[in-house]
Amino acid sequence: MSSLISRRLTAAGLVAACCSGVSLRAWAQTGPCPGAPPDCTSLGGDGGHRVYLTGSTAAGPFIRALGRVLVVQDPPIYLIYQQGRGSCDGVGALLDLPPAPLAGAGRYYLPDVDPKTECTCNLPITNGPISVAADIGVSDVYQDSCAAYSDKQVLPAGVADFLGPNQVMTFVVPAASSQRLISRDAAHFIYAFGGNSNQVAPWNSQPNIFQRTEASGTQSMIAKAIGVTASMWLGTSVTGSGDMLNAVTAANSNAAAAESTIGILAVDLADDNRKMGPSKGLVILGYQHTGQSCAYWPDSTPTAFDKINVRDGHYPIWGPIHFLTNVGGDGRPTNPDVAAVTDYLTGVIDTPVELLRAEIKDAHTVPQCAMKVTRSKEIGPYQPYHPAKPCRCFFEKQNGAGADCVACSDSMPCAAGQACNFGYCEAM
Repeated sequence: MSSLISRRLTAAGLVAACCSGVSLRAWAQTGPCPGAPPDCTSLGGDGGHRVYLTGSTAAGPFIRALGRVLVVQDPPIYLIYQQGRGSCDGVGALLDLPPAPLAGAGRYYLPDVDPKTECTCNLPITNGPISVAADIGVSDVYQDSCAAYSDKQVLPAGVADFLGPNQVMTFVVPAASSQRLISRDAAHFIYAFGGNSNQVAPWNSQPNIFQRTEASGTQSMIAKAIGVTASMWLGTSVTGSGDMLNAVTAANSNAAAAESTIGILAVDLADDNRKMGPSKGLVILGYQHTGQSCAYWPDSTPTAFDKINVRDGHYPIWGPIHFLTNVGGDGRPTNPDVAAVTDYLTGVIDTPVELLRAEIKDAHTVPQCAMKVTRSKEIGPYQPYHPAKPCRCFFEKQNGAGADCVACSDSMPCAAGQACNFGYCEAM
């Protein structure tokens, strides 16, 4: 850690930032979505392979990255994502009986469309025989982190949880704000009292303290970290991650409002909208958890993308993206197309380089193969972790880091005790 910065926060005590930098990356540009939105049930034609998902808004970028890879497999699998209000809607889609049919707009993904663009299709609007229910419920949190399912510490028979890459949750402020750090205690008072009492300067105005809802995985995970039940937060509610982004960045137009504005976002949207000028974009706050002597950013510095403090356990607010689905007695998804999706998540099928790259660069998630620690419950204790096929170097090279990494190939083998994984030598 190359530098130490301290800042006093009311009611929070001294918070110090524990801290090297990488460059921003550019998106590849391709074409728009084709024509008018089709019926979702027509994608892939008769006998097409379609998997319906619903739930987390924060997981949208990863689902988009996964969908762009699966649709070019043989046979192509179309992921159709009906974005719910949040993660707990995804949990409910698998645990509620009878399951609610999906309606409205679905999102699907094509390889020749701008990577940041989601095409839309029309979901059935009747409860008749052509209605569809979710094959997969997507959540950023374990099911018992959702208020409505807090008694479900174990999933019911016939439902399984397949873990994807790790999603990181953050506190964010407008680019025009001078704030850079926050402690667990400060965050507790901000969201427990909403600026009405026990104030933490400068976040002492409830209209500028933005929250999601108890259905949000972002809010549910952060709630575990700061000790304020997700349903008890005080602040101004916004519906989804996009609305949160808009609410926080809108405050850049007013200096006083910018200083008193705070919100929460998964790092996928936060990373894509980092500070682009004195009053454009947002800033991810360094976070000091209980028992820590200083605050950590998810990355080694505020401008890096290496997620080193997530991967080694210093930054605590993260967890795997959960894919809940129906399974048989053998633990395999009962829907063969869903099984094809989960096989990519669990390593039954080797992760294609293009999917791994999309997880890292497009979705800003942290693949399990890049992690040094793991945990089995929300904001739970860490255990050391050594993945079967590490990808630390590939991950860091995608984000401008990994200066110590050595490239390898069939003609350039690695040293003894190392394996050539995704083009780089990794310790085994």
